[in-house]
Amino acid sequence: MRRTVVELIGVVIVSLLAAGIAYAGPCAGSTGATSYAGPLCGNITGQVIITGNTWLTGNVTCKVTGAACIVLGANNISLKLNGYTITGQGEPRGSSTWGSCPSETAFERAIDTNLQNNVRILGPGLIGEFREVGILITGNNSLVQNVVVSSTCREGIFMAGSHNDLEKNTVVRSSLNGNFLASIFVTGSGGHTVRGNQVGASGPAPFLTQGLGGGQGIFIGSSRPNNNNRIIGNTVTGIPGSGLWVAWASPYQPEQGNQIIGNKFFGNVGDWDIIDQNMAGSNTYSNNACEVSVGADAPKCPNLPGESND
Repeated sequence: MRRTVVELIGVVIVSLLAAGIAYAGPCAGSTGATSYAGPLCGNITGQVIITGNTWLTGNVTCKVTGAACIVLGANNISLKLNGYTITGQGEPRGSSTWGSCPSETAFERAIDTNLQNNVRILGPGLIGEFREVGILITGNNSLVQNVVVSSTCREGIFMAGSHNDLEKNTVVRSSLNGNFLASIFVTGSGGHTVRGNQVGASGPAPFLTQGLGGGQGIFIGSSRPNNNNRIIGNTVTGIPGSGLWVAWASPYQPEQGNQIIGNKFFGNVGDWDIIDQNMAGSNTYSNNACEVSVGADAPKCPNLPGESND
């Protein structure tokens, strides 16, 4: 039996939608969902838990108060930003209060991986104006790649769990609450990779001003052993605090076996480019561009090839 043209078009559209590669119509947004997968865009007024591969088809505005906007609810899934933005309820871009955090709100973050394993958050895309953390990574063996995180009251990216990867992201204007939090906080039980990221201009506006508070660039610290992380090829500059801080002071445990290789820690205002509080020889430094460092395990600056940590 022959099908009409209209019937054939209908079959094609249904097939594309079922395959997850087509989406038509305006951005409907969401009032919340406990199990969602597929195209996503528009205003989100209730928490969305994604349980399958999800991708943005337009900009997202998160109006979820006191909770994460998008939560990953299954292992082995991906969230693709596809060049769009996810915007929170922080001070809006272009306003007179932009670059400040007058109302930090606990748990109000853009994306929470929720202890799921082997998940991916993939750019290009922009996450900004959130009143707590931009991206919270828990669980293991997950990837955040090619995402810009801007203007968060606390950390831009908070990475816990183990063996997670941050690659080629940009984190700017984190720690807007004026506390010395990190743009990228590396914690959990170790084995993480932080590679090729750009970090800068943390702390409240006007940026790069000592005394106004601010943040650290990359911070490594955990209340349990958090060893064997790789910090490779990152650029950290314009930080009111320190470019890199490898902690060993209460409540943090010694950090050992970390490899800090080929990074640029320059032009950080308040403290040092590199702080390492661990015993000499705990971590490996090689070919890092820096101007000033402190700590028994910190390298001399510049940490050029062939130079030891001493």
